[in-house]
Amino acid sequence: MMMKSYRVYVNGKAYEVQVEELGAAVAPQMPVAVTASLQEARPAPARIEPQPTPPSAPPQEPQSSKPAAPATVKAPSPKGQKGKEYHAPMSGLIIDVFVKPGQSVKTGDALLRIEAMKMENDIICESNGVVEEVFIHKGENVETGKNMVTVIPS
Repeated sequence: MMMKSYRVYVNGKAYEVQVEELGAAVAPQMPVAVTASLQEARPAPARIEPQPTPPSAPPQEPQSSKPAAPATVKAPSPKGQKGKEYHAPMSGLIIDVFVKPGQSVKTGDALLRIEAMKMENDIICESNGVVEEVFIHKGENVETGKNMVTVIPS
């Protein structure tokens, strides 16, 4: 078995840690000794944030006995205006849909509610307008980036 030493930074303090590599054999759980060596306090290495990846095609769901999603209904677009799309900011479950195609909405109105990580989040309308399309339904799971509602500003 091999021991490896690592330097770990916690709140700007350096700690020397030794870790035993177990390999394929399972050894009994033993506490790991951590010795604090207050060496010169170097700033922690810069944290590298992951870059967002463009949304990929949603995974194919297996056939189930769930009722099919309702067909998307589209309200007529006045004067060929392009609508504002509201995309899912996170993966989650649609708890409620408050709007339907053709409905007038105002700035600050809740369009729908999505649950993610045990928190409920309302998706709020950013301008006055008319709901053009609703692409989701209550009880649907959505992936990050899915277009859920389109509103034509008025």
